Amino acid sequence: MLLAKSKRASERLLENSTKYLEEKLKLTVNREKSRTVSVFAIRNFKFLGFALGRNGSGIYVRVHPKSWKKFKSRLKELSSRRSVQIIKPSLERIKVYARGWLNYYSKYEEQHR
Repeated sequence: MLLAKSKRASERLLENSTKYLEEKLKLTVNREKSRTVSVFAIRNFKFLGFALGRNGSGIYVRVHPKSWKKFKSRLKELSSRRSVQIIKPSLERIKVYARGWLNYYSKYEEQHR
């Protein structure tokens, strides 16, 4: 995945990168999976659970709405009242899941403060 300011620049970057990887490093590039994206052209681009995009105040990186939705549905599943649960183990599972999720998404925030 290559990110660039414009679609044209990203395509040029893909071409040069592919050439370098295949000729110099003797690596195989999967052209079906290779993708070029202009962050400026896309409003809400998803990568590794983060949304990258552009709004009125500039470029942003935040948790993607689909990731939030998945997190909420998993919490609902863990705290479901449909099955009889003992509270303490149930809260422990929720705590472990939430801690892991928050640690993953907080790494970016720590690096960019």
